[in-house]
Amino acid sequence: MKKSTYLIVISFLLAINYQQKAQTSGSEANIKAVLIYNFTRFFYWPEGVIKDEFNIGIIGNKKIAEALSIIAEKKAIKNMPTVIEETNSIDSILRYNMIYLSGESQLNISSVVSKIGNKSVLLITEEENACDIGSSINLIKRNGNIKFEINLTALKKSGIESNSQFVKLAHELFE
Repeated sequence: MKKSTYLIVISFLLAINYQQKAQTSGSEANIKAVLIYNFTRFFYWPEGVIKDEFNIGIIGNKKIAEALSIIAEKKAIKNMPTVIEETNSIDSILRYNMIYLSGESQLNISSVVSKIGNKSVLLITEEENACDIGSSINLIKRNGNIKFEINLTALKKSGIESNSQFVKLAHELFE
């Protein structure tokens, strides 16, 4: 295995360790917050897209926003200040580098995908078939564990690149 592959596997194992710690605390919101944070390490936005701070919008789940804010206070994302905001407005989503659309949200995936268009916004969702609709990453539960799917077409459309070794860890890939 190449050195870069080892680093990816080690990083992901650390993420799983964080996930297991969060799981022992009993909070699915904590697990998802850790995953969202760790995704930022394996995706690369086009140059100039991220300005002075990394902005994440959380739609429909206050607990995930709170858990992610705690993580972001302790660990920078992309070596810059991180802003985590709750929003329910589709009109504000283009100001974020990453959007987490909870299954509890009143907004539907199709309208968010349409609003994002080909902008460099990483959309993370948690609904069955969300990658078919245009989500970049979709969190799903399988056998009591949270897994993730990646939509390579949506990533390409957004100009956001992913680490190829990390992509291999996805439960399912969509093209």
